[in-house]
Amino acid sequence: MLWALMAGVTGTATLAAVKIWQLGSYPAYDLDWQHGPGTYSTYLSLAFPFLLYLLLQPAQRRIPFKPTWLLLPIFLFAGYATLNRMFWLAAGVVLLVFLALLTFNRSKSISLRSLVSLATVLAIASVLFVNVSKDHPASAASASINSKSSPLDHVMESFRHSERYQIWQYWTEHIAERPLAGVGFGRDLPHNVYTKPPDWPDGFFAHAHNVFLNYALQMGLPGLVALLILLAALIRTFWRFYQSPHEETRLVGICGLALIASFVTKNMTDDFFWRGDGLLFWSLVGMLLGYGTRSTMRVESST
Repeated sequence: MLWALMAGVTGTATLAAVKIWQLGSYPAYDLDWQHGPGTYSTYLSLAFPFLLYLLLQPAQRRIPFKPTWLLLPIFLFAGYATLNRMFWLAAGVVLLVFLALLTFNRSKSISLRSLVSLATVLAIASVLFVNVSKDHPASAASASINSKSSPLDHVMESFRHSERYQIWQYWTEHIAERPLAGVGFGRDLPHNVYTKPPDWPDGFFAHAHNVFLNYALQMGLPGLVALLILLAALIRTFWRFYQSPHEETRLVGICGLALIASFVTKNMTDDFFWRGDGLLFWSLVGMLLGYGTRSTMRVESST
């Protein structure tokens, strides 16, 4: 399963390379291919914890370089080809989760070199995020970017003047109109119920561009609470894995916590928790829960 996921990452990078060669420009994924960069960047974000999991596995032979590390530049290229800013924020959060939990890990089997390697990847991700932000306007409605601004200014503008604030305010007001029942299931259903503001582009009105707001719109506040309880239950289970005395089970717990962190971060400014990406998320969660539970049962039976 892990190597099938990495094969998907490699396939995504290959598709990006072919598209760039054909089009000669970024992003390398258009709307004709699985809803464009957003879907691809979400897939990569969900795969990232498992790539780190593989990178932290001990080498099978005494060789100076782990071949698994060749997957990392492939992953970074595929992510950069999406030109998606939230991809880099999600990747950064995943790396921070791994670094924090490994640092406080009671086991000494994770080498200092591995921690330094993860910190280096985090630095590279930060640089690429700044570079992608430089080529994007703070708002999709903006006509252009001031080329004289510093890279840090571009990053700060992405947070200060994003169109997401306007979108969230509009849909939050409509959540208050039907707080208990919502409008019904379907991510795109609310825009068939309410009227689009005349000055909005169609993309703004597609949905609330936040997974939690979308669930509140569809199912009301009780539905949002149900989603939060479900995520909290997953976090609790993965945290129990992390506290296991067994090294492999702890890594499964870290991977699960990083997966939840990636899901939440990536879907804070959009909502790709549906169709292929939604199915992938639950498949990965199920795989981790099954493997972690079996590993815990083996440890308990041996003691």
